Amino acid sequence: MTDEQSVRQRTGSELIVEDDSAMGMIALQLLPDEGYAASLLSAASSDTLRAAVGPLEPDCILLDSGAGDRT
Repeated sequence: MTDEQSVRQRTGSELIVEDDSAMGMIALQLLPDEGYAASLLSAASSDTLRAAVGPLEPDCILLDSGAGDRT
C-alpha cells in the first residue's frame, strides 16, 4: 500500500480547540490533506466545548491545554 492509498483510506473528524488563530488555521489546513475532516473552535470554555462536541461528534479532539489561559 502506498502512502497515497493510506491517506485516502483514512476517515475521521477532528475538533481543534486553539485560541491562537494562526495555529488553529495551520491545523485546520493540514488535517484535511491527511484525510481528516476538521473543525476549529477558538473559544475554550467548558460549556462551549460541550456544545461543539455534541453535534460534531468528533473522533478526536486536538486540545490546546492552555487555551483561554493567557495573562
